Amino acid sequence: MAACTILSRGHGDPPWDAWVLFIFGLNAARLYDVDVEATRCTLGDDAFAVARAERLQAKPLPVTQPHGPRTRREFLQLSALEQRVEAARRGSI
Repeated sequence: MAACTILSRGHGDPPWDAWVLFIFGLNAARLYDVDVEATRCTLGDDAFAVARAERLQAKPLPVTQPHGPRTRREFLQLSALEQRVEAARRGSI
């Protein structure tokens, strides 16, 4: 609903409510010849919904592990390693 408030705020119109958006959705569905009831019943069975459900049931990803150097020493070690790898690629070692 935040986007609807932002859209209506710029033109001085009252904010759109859920019924207005529902009516727009039904009109668009009729315009594009979409069967609303059939689509509504299959939304939970699509590949995205299945993958999302599997992800929610899986063990959560660790967010406490850093993704890179944490100290100046680790940064300098990583930088030196990258320089050695680049030199080896060029064949100068």
